Amino acid sequence: MLRVGRGYLTLRHFYESFAIFGAPGAGKTSSSFFSFLLACCAAGMGGIYCVYKKDAIPIIEKVAAATGRTGDLVYLSRVRINLLNFVMEHLGGEAFGQNLVAFMEHMMDAARKVSGMGGGSDSSNRYFTDNALKMASHAFPLLKAAWGTIQLSDLYEFITSVPMTAAEAVSEEWKSTFCYQTHARLAVLAKQAAAKGNPDARLERVIAEHGDFFLNETAKLDPRPKTSTISTLTNSIYPFLAGQLKDTFCTDTTFLPSACREGKILVLDYPIDTGLGGIVAQVLLKYLCGLAWQSEQVDSTTRGCFIAADEAQFYLAASDADLLSTSRSAKISVCYATQDLPTYYAKLGANSRDVAESILSKFGTRIYHANLSRETNIAAAEQVGKIEKFHVTETRSRGATSGAGGNLHDKSGGFHGNHGANTSAGQSTSGYMDYEIPPDYFATSLRTGGKANRYKVDAILVRNARNWTETGRHWVKAEFSQQRPRRGLWRLRGGR
Repeated sequence: MLRVGRGYLTLRHFYESFAIFGAPGAGKTSSSFFSFLLACCAAGMGGIYCVYKKDAIPIIEKVAAATGRTGDLVYLSRVRINLLNFVMEHLGGEAFGQNLVAFMEHMMDAARKVSGMGGGSDSSNRYFTDNALKMASHAFPLLKAAWGTIQLSDLYEFITSVPMTAAEAVSEEWKSTFCYQTHARLAVLAKQAAAKGNPDARLERVIAEHGDFFLNETAKLDPRPKTSTISTLTNSIYPFLAGQLKDTFCTDTTFLPSACREGKILVLDYPIDTGLGGIVAQVLLKYLCGLAWQSEQVDSTTRGCFIAADEAQFYLAASDADLLSTSRSAKISVCYATQDLPTYYAKLGANSRDVAESILSKFGTRIYHANLSRETNIAAAEQVGKIEKFHVTETRSRGATSGAGGNLHDKSGGFHGNHGANTSAGQSTSGYMDYEIPPDYFATSLRTGGKANRYKVDAILVRNARNWTETGRHWVKAEFSQQRPRRGLWRLRGGR
């Protein structure tokens, strides 16, 4: 797939995924990240490409042009994917409700992370989140049984019209709400089935288990915490209820993740800088595509897929640990590029360092470009490892002696003298363990591309369970070029 020095990274290595680090201006996007995309597209892989800013779109377009894959690019803004219906119809079968609840939790987590609250939540927020998910778990079966489909807009309208008090649940005003209409429709369907002499036991169970939750249990709860619970759920849905996001995710479906197995590359062209909806949409698509690919039957003829994300801190989620754990068996290659480790920690939340480490530990290849982050550079040095080094101490001494004498009263005029010199040298050697590559090397000794460096970018590549010819160790100093390939330079290599 990719030549590195006198060695290679194979397709198996790609399925064990890449984590790239480098300070702004270090050249990571234009070198190693670009090389990853180029290799995947040249091999015929499909996948998804996350877009942080609009100026990131030309990168995948240049790669596609160079590998003859322009016709495989599909832009999210030009297709439609009904999120809830996709989960209901394609993931989980009869267990669709559990997958929908997991999906909603993922949506709420993404919304919290984007709003600056981090991926975790304190105990009070967790209370409202758990209750919001419980409410959604009861709403999904009711909506599906009543209307045969599940829309985010329907979920929003249903949740915002649940009776706030027991008195409201029997009031005439509440009968005009969507929540009441859903319950009324279910009652009609159950009566129609019974009148035909064929009672629908499943429908009756849905009404008994889930309808009673809203008409009795929820209606009797204190309105104040109930209002916070409803807000927790609806705030994560709201960005999808207007404009282009509504058209893309809340109507019908014209694109399925399975198309990536056929070679399509989905460009998530809702840049994060356009607002909250953009990043939540991209995080959810990454999550759903990963789930869909993992659920497929994979054999030797299955085409591989990739997930490529520059500025990956915006897309990182706790669920990535599960995705990376099974990526090799599902033929999924993940490449995340970011500045440094503290960026990941900050985006996941102050109490989520262990979650970040759990995710990062599953990347089989790490690429370290020039960086001024002390924590990242120390981590890189530790991954390269320590070796025994030797400190040599030399000692040298030199001396000289001389003497002379005579007797002027001696008629014979006698005189005598003597001199001498001595030199001594010593050497001692002591061993100690030290970083094979010291942390400051990553800040001072790696090229960052540009004309001054002849468009060459250096990095230290650490590969799990691989010894490189140049070093005889699991790391190698890699050189990447920023010079773009001409169209047709990379030939498609079979698509598997």
